[in-house]
Amino acid sequence: MPQARSTSGHGPAITICIVYAVLGALWIFGSDRLLLAITEDAELVSRLQTAKGWFYVLMTTGLLYLVIRFTMSVARHQEQAQRASTDALAHPSAQTGYWIPVAILVGLGLALAAIALLYYQQAIAPGPDAGAPARQAAIWSLATGVLLLIGAGFGILIWWRSHLLAFEARSLQAELVSQADLAERQRAYEALAENSPDMIVRVDRQLRHLYVNRALEAFTGVSRDTFLGKTHAEIGFSGETVSRWEDEFRRVGETGEPSKLRFSFPDQHGRTRHFESLVIPEKNAEGHVEHILSISHDLTDHVKAQEEILRLRDLYAALSQANQSIIRIDDPYELFQRTCEIVVEYGRLDMAWIGLLDPASQIVSPVSRAGSEVAYLDEIEVSANPARAESHGPVGRAIRQGRASVFEDFLHHPDTRPWQEAAARYGFRAVAAFPLRRGGECIGALAVYSRHMHFFKSDIVQLMEEMASDISFALDNIQREEARQAAEAEMRLAEEVFEHSAESIIITDAAQRILRVNRAFTDRTGYTPDEVVGRRPHMLRSTRHPDHFYRHILSRLHRDGFWEGELWNRRRNGQVYPQWLTLSVVRDGEGAITHYIAVGLDLTETKHREERIRYLAQHDPVTGLPNRGLLADRVDQALHRASQDKHRLALLSLDLDRFKIINESLGHQTGDELLRVVGDRLNQAVGESGTVCRIGSDQYLVLLPQIERPSEAAQTATDLMTQVAQPFTLAGQEITLSSTVGIAVFPEDGRDREALLSHADAAMSMAKSNTPGGYQFFTADMTERAQRRLSIENRLHRALDQGEFQLHYQPLVGLDDGRITGVEALLRWHPPGGDPVPPAEFIPVAEETGLIIPLGRWVLQEACRQAQAWRDAGLPALPVSVNLSVVQLRRTDITVDVKEALAATGLPAADLHLEITESVFLDGEEHDAGIRTFEALQALGVRLVIDDFGTGYSNLGYLKKLPVAKLKIDKTFVRGLGQSANDAAINAAIINMARSLRLRVVAEGVETEAELNALKRLGCDEIQGYLYSHPLPADQAGAVLRDPPVLPGVASRPD
Repeated sequence: MPQARSTSGHGPAITICIVYAVLGALWIFGSDRLLLAITEDAELVSRLQTAKGWFYVLMTTGLLYLVIRFTMSVARHQEQAQRASTDALAHPSAQTGYWIPVAILVGLGLALAAIALLYYQQAIAPGPDAGAPARQAAIWSLATGVLLLIGAGFGILIWWRSHLLAFEARSLQAELVSQADLAERQRAYEALAENSPDMIVRVDRQLRHLYVNRALEAFTGVSRDTFLGKTHAEIGFSGETVSRWEDEFRRVGETGEPSKLRFSFPDQHGRTRHFESLVIPEKNAEGHVEHILSISHDLTDHVKAQEEILRLRDLYAALSQANQSIIRIDDPYELFQRTCEIVVEYGRLDMAWIGLLDPASQIVSPVSRAGSEVAYLDEIEVSANPARAESHGPVGRAIRQGRASVFEDFLHHPDTRPWQEAAARYGFRAVAAFPLRRGGECIGALAVYSRHMHFFKSDIVQLMEEMASDISFALDNIQREEARQAAEAEMRLAEEVFEHSAESIIITDAAQRILRVNRAFTDRTGYTPDEVVGRRPHMLRSTRHPDHFYRHILSRLHRDGFWEGELWNRRRNGQVYPQWLTLSVVRDGEGAITHYIAVGLDLTETKHREERIRYLAQHDPVTGLPNRGLLADRVDQALHRASQDKHRLALLSLDLDRFKIINESLGHQTGDELLRVVGDRLNQAVGESGTVCRIGSDQYLVLLPQIERPSEAAQTATDLMTQVAQPFTLAGQEITLSSTVGIAVFPEDGRDREALLSHADAAMSMAKSNTPGGYQFFTADMTERAQRRLSIENRLHRALDQGEFQLHYQPLVGLDDGRITGVEALLRWHPPGGDPVPPAEFIPVAEETGLIIPLGRWVLQEACRQAQAWRDAGLPALPVSVNLSVVQLRRTDITVDVKEALAATGLPAADLHLEITESVFLDGEEHDAGIRTFEALQALGVRLVIDDFGTGYSNLGYLKKLPVAKLKIDKTFVRGLGQSANDAAINAAIINMARSLRLRVVAEGVETEAELNALKRLGCDEIQGYLYSHPLPADQAGAVLRDPPVLPGVASRPD
């Protein structure tokens, strides 16, 4: 520390004494000389000397007092400056006490100088007073004044020296205080850095850590010793954030400018935190950056608060947009869709959908959806039935409980298991649902989805509840508005139907300005005379007619003087109505037009009456159903279409059992109501595809204009009887009815309307006699067949799942050596506890219902599997043939099915033969598509076989285009071969044609040796039939393959 400077107090004291002595001597000497110069009177001089003596004593005493006081004040203030760093000379009393004597000296000096000037003027002036005394007095006065001024200068010098001493003392004290403060501040800064919640890092230009505080240690879980002297990479920190941080440090080191950086980084527990870092360069004396300091402030709470604010802002925006949509949109489904879009677009949610509850099934079905993952809804089912697990999720709960249902951790809640797998694939983590009401009843829910757990905070839920409440309010308004509009429409309709019409009249001048209108005009248009008089009648024009339509009327009117016709006019309220208008012109004597007259008849009521008449002419007045006349027209049209398109139609005659008893016991009014309800139920059962009419007191007719098979009519009859059998509540009583149905099918039961109606009635009468409460086809045979077919169709749906199908295998044998050349897989169905169902019965049903597609895939898989299993068991490697249905070829990509079967079983493609019938070869696009399919199958290595050759397609050109390996002669040509020359000729033609095309020929259905011998003579390659083996189950067929029987008349060559 610097040493305090010492000063001696002798110098100022000696100076003061010398100044005092010189001034005193000058005062005595000068004042005496001045008195002698003023007067020579000795007594006066003596008195003046005494006076000036006292003046000197008083003046010097005062000066001495002031000097001593000033000196003590300076010393005191210097001491205080050393203790408190206070400027001594700045003290007001010190300044004042010092400058008073200096001012007195200056004043006396100046006064004496002024006296000297007066004496000098007296000395040089002419007169008796001029002369040497005056000059001497002037000289001594001037000398004395100069001495006093010199004394004042000495005082100023003394003050300046004291001021310098005080400044040195103050500087010394300031230096001592500065060093102490610096040390104290250093300790404070270190404590502040260590205890700061911000992370503080100090690195060198190579980014090696020189200092880290406790906050960074706590955040990273890495000790300070691990940090010091190492870079991030050496410590083990890496990643994009670390790279950004280091790049910013390097930039600050290069530019020397501080900067700010925001980043996110996980703490030692893996939780992501958000920071703002201030990066500061530390420069040396030359201005070069030596170190870099970083202070990172945790902004996580701030960021989360900002995100929450933004989220709430977006939700408020969504709520505002939804409210605007509620005001603007009056269609519920449009409102639903717009709401979902708003929630996703403005609410920052990932998906939203609105589902409505079906009261009957309790299923909640989506009616609107929005978001990037709406495909999720196609994979789930939601119910409100508490007995089902699908009702315990957010939507089901919201509907059942009538309040918001929130699942913040959707993927782990035990009640959301039915949807967790799908939700995980789409990334949904939190789900909330809010009930929607209409008329106080919960009709559905708004469901919203987020990819963030715990997204739905209480304020968000409150906003979404408000949105759902607003939507419910809008639904109530829409319902009320619809009811109001419906009531108004019904009122207008009633007024227009029953009100008497009257003609309206308008008279205009030649310029077509209205002059007069009558009351009917006002009644019809709403315009009063005051509103239209003086105006052209353009306000009556509607937008339904173009401008040239009115120009044409005016042209005809001017040419003929008359026009009449129907047009659409507009009332004052904007309503458009039809009118029969008659226009005429009035001319003067010269033929000039003076007036126009328009007579209008409002056709609104007339058109309504015409529509009503047409309706009553074609509908039953009790039920509103079509009557016999309208039904006859629809039956005729349906018959015409059925004849052209070659499809069936059906007429069902339904009679209500015991209706007359109910009608007589409860009254005709109740009976009519019962008939109306029955009609509604029948319409519901038939749907839009059919027509229900009432033709008698308790008899209905149902037209099914297009059916593929009679069993469809039987199913409809069952549905109709089921609807009728449900209890009715009428007149406070529960009524139960049954019904009987008779069925007639076109073309089997008749080809015209009268025949079908008669036969349907006959079948109904027969059913009432035989099986009341049931249905009957017109013929017993058809009834039995339809019932059996319906039974087959119903059982087919579960037969495949329950493993009721199996494959039997029938060998193919070569005629040249008697060896088995392959096996054909034949499908068999033997229901448990029942008789086997022939393939001819269930295969057509499977084709018509589409069940042949999964059934065909199973046959392919099983046949390939069994063929490969025989190979693996050491049996001969023989090809297996599988029949393909036309439906399989046209409705599926059979190539994919074949690939999958071969890949799953390992069977070589060349050992799979696919048998197809000629019926697949049609003209047009299906033909071309079939060719491409067969070429694709050939590319796989599969062989194609034409089955039942000769029974189908007559154009043999397809054989040149198709990759066919074999032809199979249908058994109808083989049966009885050897007994008919025609059969022999047909077989010979087929075999010769196949040989010319290098195709092998297989004869099916060979049952006798005579047929076998005939085929051998004709050169047939292979045979298949009962003569060699029946179709056998897999185990029995394997035994035949292991020990094949000998074909009669053919010697097998050794293997």
